[in-house]
Order: sequence, then structure tokens, then C-alpha cells
Amino acid sequence: MTMSAMSSESDRPSRSSPLSAHYQSEDLGSSSQFGNPTHLEVQKTLSYAWMLRKCDCYNEEYKSCSKLRSRFQQYYIHGEIQSCQNWKENYNDCLSWTRTGDKKFAKQIIEREKARIGQRLRDHLSNDVWELRDEPPADFNAPLPPHLADAGEESIFKAYDKGESREDYSKIVNNPINRMTTNLACSIM
Repeated sequence: MTMSAMSSESDRPSRSSPLSAHYQSEDLGSSSQFGNPTHLEVQKTLSYAWMLRKCDCYNEEYKSCSKLRSRFQQYYIHGEIQSCQNWKENYNDCLSWTRTGDKKFAKQIIEREKARIGQRLRDHLSNDVWELRDEPPADFNAPLPPHLADAGEESIFKAYDKGESREDYSKIVNNPINRMTTNLACSIM
């Protein structure tokens, strides 16, 4: 479903989001904002050209979607294995767009991206498990508990604020407690 179809009265989510205005914006801004740096003059004539990414991004998304680990995760979350075909089609269309500059290929990518983002926003906005806040909690800016405040005194950020040298940083990083927390692997999925 396209963003224009999503914005019809019957399909509109009950909650509004600051993101929805961003996704519906057609402001292209400067050429440096384009994800795909090819055929910039043609991109300036396309609505939603900011959605175009570099071709490698679509290929990486396809490979990630197709991995065994991702398949298990898809089955766990959705109860079925999801199709990765859109990522593959986006990659192939991106290669064609890069080679030829034909608007047809760019528009196909944009339509698929609109549908993907629209579905993601619909899922996000239809989640009624959590009550959304209108303002932060009353104790939002309260001081940290003593044990966290003490830990913050020996942080690398505090050393940076004080203007300490790299040798001082190494003392902090080599502290066994900091070593344990800073060597954790970070992964999105």
C-alpha cells in the first residue's frame, strides 16, 4: 500500500506521529541529502527521491533478510518466514537506475519503500499495549542514585570533560569494571 493510500481517512491510524509528517514530506533539500548520489539532476525532479539509497544498502538488506538467523527471527516474530523479494528487486532496480538513469526504476524503488515505511508506521501506531506520554515523568531530572553517581565519576566522559590526557583515559578504560562494560558486542539484530 502506498503512502497516499495509507493517508486516506479509512486507513489512517488513530494516533498521529511526528514521524508521519517527515515521511510524507516531499522537500528534497540539497543534493547532499540524497542517499544515491547518481543522476542528481533527475532525482531533483522526483518526489520522495530522498528514499533512494545506495545500491549496496539494498544488497546488504537482502543478504541480511536471507540469512538463517534472520529466518528464525522472522518465524519467531511473525509466525512465518518473510519474503525478501522486495530487497532483491530494489537492488536490481537500483543497479538499473544507476546504469541508465531511467526514472521508471527509481519510481519502483520509491513505491516499494513507501509501502515498507507505511506498513512499519501502521504497525507502530496501532500498538496499543503502551500508553503514550504527553510529558516526561515528574522525577525525570532527579539526581542519580549514589551508586550510579559514583560510577559516573570514573567514566571516560567525565575525564573528557575535565580535559584529561589520553594516558588518563587508558587508566579508566583498563579499570576492570569499565573493561567489562566497554567490551560488550553491539549488534542491531
